[in-house]
Formats: sequence, C-alpha cells, structure tokens
Amino acid sequence: MVQPAPPRSAHPNLLLALLLLTQFLVVLLDVDATLALPAIQRDLGFSGADLQWVQTAYMIGFGGFLLLAGRAADLFGRRRVLVAGLAVFTAASVGCGLAPTAVTLVAGRAAQGFGSALAAAAALSIITVTFTRGAGRDRALGLLGLVSGVAATLGLLVGGVVTELMGWRWVFLIMVPVSAAAALATLRVVPAHPGTRGDGPLDVVGAVAASLAVALIVVSVAESGSAGWGSAAVLGPLAGALVLAAAFAAWERRVRAPILPPHILRLRNVVGGNLATLVFGALLLGILALLSVFLQEARGLSPIECGLWMLPTGLGSLTLSVAASRLVGRFGFRRMLAGALGLTAAGSAGLSAVGADGSLWLVYLPAAAAFGIGICFSEVSSVITTSDDLGHGAEAGLSSGLWSTSTQVGGAIGLGILATVMAHASDEPGAAGVAAGFRDAALLGAGIGAVGVLVVLAVVRDRAPARCGSPISSARGG
Repeated sequence: MVQPAPPRSAHPNLLLALLLLTQFLVVLLDVDATLALPAIQRDLGFSGADLQWVQTAYMIGFGGFLLLAGRAADLFGRRRVLVAGLAVFTAASVGCGLAPTAVTLVAGRAAQGFGSALAAAAALSIITVTFTRGAGRDRALGLLGLVSGVAATLGLLVGGVVTELMGWRWVFLIMVPVSAAAALATLRVVPAHPGTRGDGPLDVVGAVAASLAVALIVVSVAESGSAGWGSAAVLGPLAGALVLAAAFAAWERRVRAPILPPHILRLRNVVGGNLATLVFGALLLGILALLSVFLQEARGLSPIECGLWMLPTGLGSLTLSVAASRLVGRFGFRRMLAGALGLTAAGSAGLSAVGADGSLWLVYLPAAAAFGIGICFSEVSSVITTSDDLGHGAEAGLSSGLWSTSTQVGGAIGLGILATVMAHASDEPGAAGVAAGFRDAALLGAGIGAVGVLVVLAVVRDRAPARCGSPISSARGG
C-alpha cells in the first residue's frame, strides 16, 4: 500500500518549536524530580529501597507504553495522540503535586509516564516525517538533543531551587500551565494526520503483551534491591515477562498488522542502535539518580548546591547537540556512537573516584563534564542511527517508540541494578556508606558502557555517504 504524503505545515519552524517544547517538558520533569527525591522520602516516609519507585513508576508508565504510543500515532493520527498525551501529563502532574501518600504519588508518576509516552512518541514521529532524511532530519534531531540538554540543565536548577524554596510538590505543579498551553497550541499548529488504518487495526494483543512484559521486567529489577535477586518477588515477575515475550514473538508472526513487524529485527541499525540506547538509558537515568543522592547524602550539599554541581552533566547537551548531529554525518554512526558510549563510560569511572572527601573541583568536575558530553553524543547518535532505516512514512511512530522504549527500559533496569549495588556495597553507616556504594555503582556503570561500545562495533553499520537531505527550512508537514 502506498502511503500518502504527510500533510504540509504552513509554519514548519513553529511546528518544530512546539514539538521541542514537548520534549523539554518530558525531560525537565524527569530530571527535576530526581533532585526532589530526598525531600519526598522525608515527607512521605519512603524507605531507602522503596524510594526508587518514584522514578521507576514513571519509567514503567513511559517505557511500558512507548511502543503502543508510537504505533497508535501511526494508526490514529499523530496530532490526536500528541494532544491526548499532553492532557494525561497535565492531569497526572496535578495528582502528583497533591499526592497525600507514597502510594498515590507512585500512581501519579505512572500516569505521568503514560502521558509522556504518548506525547514523546507522537512528537518524535512528527519530526521524522516532517524533515527530510539526511541533513535536514539530522539537524532537527540535533536540536531535539539540544533541547533535552537545556531541559536537563534547567531541571537540575529548577528541581533544587523549587524543592528548597517552595517544597517538592511544586516540582510537579509548575508543569501544569505549561503542558496545558502546549496541548492547546498543538491543535492550532500541528496539521491533522488521518493515520494509516488501512494497514489494519491496532494490534491490541501485541501491545498489551509488550507493555506488560516491559512493566514486569522493570518491577523485577526494582524489587531486587529490597527482596534480593533470588526471591519470588524478583523471579516471579521475571518469569512472567519471559512468558509474555515469547507469546508476543509468536503472536507478531501471525497477526495481519503487528505492532512490531518482524522485518524490523533484520535491520542492523535498528537493532544495534536500540541495544546501544539501552546502555545509554541505563547510564543516563541510573547514574544521575544516584549522583543526586550521593551529593546530598555523602557530600552534605543542599538541593540547590546539588543542582549546581550536577550542571556539568547537562552542559554537554546544552552546547554540543547540534554539533553532535554534524559529527554523525562526518564520522558515521558506528564510530560516533561507539566513541560516545566510551566517553560516557570514562566519565562514570571518573565519578567513582570522587568519594566522601575527594575534590569536587579537581576530581568530580572533569568526570561530570566527560559524562555529560558522552551522554549528549550518545543520545543524538543513537536516535539518528535508529531512525535512519525506519524513521519515515507509516513507521515513523514505531521508530520513535522503539528508541524511547529502549531509553526508558534501559534506564529502569540500570537504575534498579545500580541502586541495588549502591545499597549493598557497604555496611558502613552515614556518608561513608553512601560514598562507598556510589563508587561501586559508578564503576559498574563504566563496565556497562564498555559493553555498549563492543555491541556498537559489532552490529551498527554506517549510512551510505551519498545520502543527503535538505535543511530544516525545506520541511514537509507532519
């Protein structure tokens, strides 16, 4: 079936700005909530092992439904799914800000994740069909990385300042007017997209199986910190996830319009890029969450001071994202992505050396900067790599959903494993124990990054050099 061209946008630059705002909100909320974790723990009575559920619930809602969200955007219309996601995001932010108990906050975070999944997958798919394959799309995706860096950097400041001056609840409530305004603007700026329902109905069975499998994997890893890897609380969900994954694979080979067409798994850059994205997500979300705890609990920093010292981890994306997209075109997917993960791993190894009394200026700062630049290059390189073979036409939403799912699943698994290592690495009380735990977690993170480098070198191939796209100004509508 020949796919119709996407509807044209009368204001492509305004359209891109709105889509970048959506990405900004999703990243900002994830980062600034990290700075609020110690305050949330004190106020709502989370245990040390259970505190990770504030982030894990968001990752379950986000990562568990991204594949469904991406496919829904293709089938039912990208604008419709984007508006729905922003609406859910807004309502859930209100719920989190007013949450009276730990359980209600965790539920609200899961709902926030679901709304973010709808919005992020739709926004990224609109970008990949609006801007032409090659230089135009690479530049747009570079700007996406830039905005992610700005959001991450501001999130570190906003999270610390708001938590210390106004209280952790306002970390969520300040999102409400902005996300509501973005939803209204979407109806005016983003052209209607009718979807591609002619290919078949939404694969509900496949979507449910995939979402539940991802959620059970995240639950299994999250429970490992408190229950232990050999417990029923860990092995039960893991076994369920494996059964669902096998059922999902069998179903996708039989259904007329699968949510994950089997031919996609034969595309080397889709597979290799998403494996690299799992590693990128594990380091981004795992190390940053634990770094916040380390700086506040082991080094005695206030939330504002913690945010300021974490700024170097976001400055790479803030300053180098657009340059990163150009470097991908110059050096190729394989070398750029492998080098980016290697730099991230080196930064994580450097962070492990800070300890309870190491110099923040001489030891921490260079390591945090290297980690941040590596994260920036990894994000931009991975999203360009995974979208090159797939990010166009009717499968654009699926491409964005796969990449975002890999980021969140990698983050959830990485956070669960690294948090478990940090919690059990030392029996020493107080700051010394936290510092020892973070040291071991950061070293493990470096090892995970090194494995990612080997995977990229083995699987990813470079784009044919003849391909070239038009600049952003020559956009087609989304």
